[in-house]
Amino acid sequence: MKHRTFFVFYFILIAYSFAYSQSLKIPKIFSDHMVLQRDNPIKLWGWGDPGEEIQVELNGIQSTTLVPGDRKWHVFLPAMKFGGPYDLKISSGDESLKYSDVFIGDVWLASGQSNMEWQLSNVINGDKEVSSADFSMIRLFTVPKRISNQAEEDLEDGKWEVCTPETAKSFSAVAYFFGRSLHLEKNIPVGLINSSWGGTPAESWTSAEMLYSMGDFDSALNQIYADPDFSNTVTETEKINSARYEAASYSFKGIEAGVLERKYGDEDWSEIILPNDMPIYQITWFRKSFKIEKTKNDTKWILNLGRISRDPIIYLNGTEIGRTPGAKNTAINVPDKLIRKGNNTLTIRVVNSWNNEIYFMGPAEDMNLVDKVNAIRIPLDGNWKYNNQLEEIFPDKVVYYSHYPSVLFNGMINPIIPYSMKGAIWYQGESNAGRAFQYQTLFPKMIEDWRVRWKSGYFPFLFVQLANFEFGTDEPIESDWAELREAQLMTLDYPNTGMAVIIDLGEADDIHPRNKQDVGKRLYLVAKKVAYDEDLVYSGPIYKEMRISGNKIIIKFNHIGSGLTTPDDKELTGFAIAGSDKKFYWAKAEMINDEVVVYADEVDDPVAVRYGWDINPSCSLYNKEGLPASPFRTDSWRGITEK
Repeated sequence: MKHRTFFVFYFILIAYSFAYSQSLKIPKIFSDHMVLQRDNPIKLWGWGDPGEEIQVELNGIQSTTLVPGDRKWHVFLPAMKFGGPYDLKISSGDESLKYSDVFIGDVWLASGQSNMEWQLSNVINGDKEVSSADFSMIRLFTVPKRISNQAEEDLEDGKWEVCTPETAKSFSAVAYFFGRSLHLEKNIPVGLINSSWGGTPAESWTSAEMLYSMGDFDSALNQIYADPDFSNTVTETEKINSARYEAASYSFKGIEAGVLERKYGDEDWSEIILPNDMPIYQITWFRKSFKIEKTKNDTKWILNLGRISRDPIIYLNGTEIGRTPGAKNTAINVPDKLIRKGNNTLTIRVVNSWNNEIYFMGPAEDMNLVDKVNAIRIPLDGNWKYNNQLEEIFPDKVVYYSHYPSVLFNGMINPIIPYSMKGAIWYQGESNAGRAFQYQTLFPKMIEDWRVRWKSGYFPFLFVQLANFEFGTDEPIESDWAELREAQLMTLDYPNTGMAVIIDLGEADDIHPRNKQDVGKRLYLVAKKVAYDEDLVYSGPIYKEMRISGNKIIIKFNHIGSGLTTPDDKELTGFAIAGSDKKFYWAKAEMINDEVVVYADEVDDPVAVRYGWDINPSCSLYNKEGLPASPFRTDSWRGITEK
């Protein structure tokens, strides 16, 4: 009986040891073709069996450690100069791993939302840029998208790849252009880690612990961390979103129902006044009939509908005449043959698979059909018919768990900590514009969060200020995008940060400017100063101080370089001035002795100046090195996002 008890205990012990043993495992951020950070201790880590000795060898240098009780080991190799390729060997007992074609160079983490995610193939001259993206010493790593309410220890997938046209075409364009400039100028290996996700706010990239210290996100954090089935909740929601995209792209039940037919009856459709302030939900069909008294052979018809959110398909008299995806300004050349004398019908299918809200954003005077040759203008604002019941019906509220606080930090940042790197580049802010005042605290908190967790001191953190977008206004107004840019500007008060201003690179009808080349170049200019301590002009003019002289305000700037200027010596634009009543007027501005003198006839006793204070401002102030001034304000009056 004693012998049987012993053997039962022995086999239980063996089974227990087998079940809980863990062979040598290395995070997926390590792979063939990787770049390890030069001139800093190289951090390596992984998992193994407690008590096992881990041996690491790189470039003839060895280091060892023992696996602790929690099974996660760390080991450091001494700082090395750039070079390679080398083999990295990691072994434990009878197990060993070997990574080949490893370089020592500079590693940069690129993160943010869609403008950082934007692929190289989609930029200006994308085909040419892709075909020339052949650099054996630039290495690319794309972090797979992952939402998690747990701080994940490893990525689900991913590997380092040599930069070739094939691997670069879908990589982050901003990161690529930044890395290319760095490699070509310094002739060193460059590793680029792209961890980005379109449409996401900064809180998604910040740890729960740091967000709890703010108190602004407690409710959402408590919700996701209290959900024991969070991963399945996310999966089911993503299925709904995928079905929405599928329906948006391939389901045209309205056409099957005959909405394009001339005699289609829309009497039971609902009515709406366009442009509209309140959204319509679901995939929606719109119809409007109008008359043309006469037509001529010599005509040039243009259909203008303003901006429609988000992906309209426009039909005239049953024939498709255009698509304007992404809420661009809708202006379409209409073939003469489609215009009928008498009754004509516009039919529009609109879907917003992004947030399910449909707007005709106008303005009303821009909704028309115009014959420019014969000066005929047919207004199209006002009464329309609509039906949002013909296609698939989804919940009105679109849920994106990628927008929830901490979930992308957990799934896409934490698994690569503490991979040694030179610094980070960041392009994000559009999704936080409505909470710009909060961003003044949130953004520095995120930077601090990453720095504390990497334990690499104040590593360089460089970011892109929001570009100009949409359309400027006739009169000075309050602007959440301007307030977000201000929050980014304020972040320069924190050590080892730098900002690339791109207020001149945006596109009015596209939130994704195609000129990513200059974005990458300007980020690299900032890096040369902040990360590489070079003496150069790396920034456009930044507001320093003001003084009042009679009915004028005189503005002084930092970073004037060789002096202030405007492109092609044009007049200064973008300035507004106000008195104590806080009412701003467009101002006249003059450059005198590298200062800007601002005044307006309407303001006798000025107290404040704003520059570039709009979503798409008219800005013309540069330094002679060709770098634009950052938008700014001299007042501290309560903004529209200060809630």
